[in-house]
Amino acid sequence: MQRIPRDIDLVVGIPRSGILAACAVSLAIHKPFTDFHSFIEKRVRVGLAGRMDEKDLLKDYRSILIIDDSIDSGNTLRKARSLIEASHTQHQIAFAAVFGLRSSHAETDFVLEVCPQPRVFEWNVMNHWSLGFACVDLDGVICADPTDQQNDDGNAYLEFIETAPLLNSPRYRINSIVTSRLEKYRSQTERWLRRNSINYGNLFMLDVSSAEERRRLAAHGKFKAEIFKSQKNCLLFIESEAYQAEEIRALSGKSVLAYKDMKFFPEKQLVKVQRSLRQVTKRFLPRSAMNFVKTTLKL
Repeated sequence: MQRIPRDIDLVVGIPRSGILAACAVSLAIHKPFTDFHSFIEKRVRVGLAGRMDEKDLLKDYRSILIIDDSIDSGNTLRKARSLIEASHTQHQIAFAAVFGLRSSHAETDFVLEVCPQPRVFEWNVMNHWSLGFACVDLDGVICADPTDQQNDDGNAYLEFIETAPLLNSPRYRINSIVTSRLEKYRSQTERWLRRNSINYGNLFMLDVSSAEERRRLAAHGKFKAEIFKSQKNCLLFIESEAYQAEEIRALSGKSVLAYKDMKFFPEKQLVKVQRSLRQVTKRFLPRSAMNFVKTTLKL
């Protein structure tokens, strides 16, 4: 937050994810907020129920911060600049992005944090092209988990499968859905996926006779890890529970995201590289340099 200019009169967010950043900044510096399209139309949403403030933008909001969540190619901010230059020439305007590929971009006045590709943000991980290279859990990620009462491996569970509440409806095709649901429920599961327009390549289900046998075998993590390891073009597993995510990473050696906690377990090779770098830097660098390297390389 120390990077944000304190003479800002108005914070403007670029839809959609830039709205998240703009709201956070607006709350932190106690300044009004509006969305980009309202700003272009010279309107500001303030007060209860988002009422429209028809104040003179030039008089009441002289210094403006335009912010987006990230910058990559720069196309979005270039378009924003061109629209603003046509209608708000007398404002003092600063352009910012929370995350950028580099510390500076021609389209921004400042970038808050460098985050190079490949990258995916937690607020849109289920609406990102990287799903084409991912295995995704079903219950707890795409749909809600069953309650204890519903999870009876009988009529209540069948009703749950048919009516499970949708959590995420990805706009990109998922490479593989990998679930500990039993194979005997495949037809009901496939019907639910079609009804909710979930686009996927493979559906892997656990082939044991009953939920009781599944519990006896403690098969959840092992089954998912074996599938994940066998899918050579899958680079990420999105698992609902953190304890299973950690087990899947340990058994597969590949990267896993615990969706509910948004906790990332990186592939083992990356962990080995980080550990080696820590040992080298600790042995040869002074403490001040060590702290700098740890911060820069996220060690």
